Amino acid sequence: KKKLLKIKRVFVFGDVKKPGMIPMARNMTVLQALAAADNYGETALLEEIRVVRGGDLNNPRILTADMARVFTYGDFSRNIALEENDEIYVPREHLGDAAEAAKKISPIIQLALMPIYPATLAATFGIARP
Repeated sequence: KKKLLKIKRVFVFGDVKKPGMIPMARNMTVLQALAAADNYGETALLEEIRVVRGGDLNNPRILTADMARVFTYGDFSRNIALEENDEIYVPREHLGDAAEAAKKISPIIQLALMPIYPATLAATFGIARP
């Protein structure tokens, strides 16, 4: 009996070139996740990137990753270390405070995570089926 290797993953949504699920590397940060999503769009608000953490969609933790500080000042303090199943959202409009951000982000994430079926994953990510 073969043991299946469980792939840890994170999700990147919003203004990126390849949104969706990405395999999580060890010690992965927001910056690395953006690179894995083939980078952000020209209209992305890099200082407003949010990391949504926690399975409870009604009460997730929302962290702000300010990538503008990384690129402008080389300040990596806001380059958040990711945890399994984190959802990174790259906005193109100002999200406001955490409560306001949650209202705007929740529907997008619910929609994006809804039907994750093997066939859909295979089609979307080119994963070979056994």
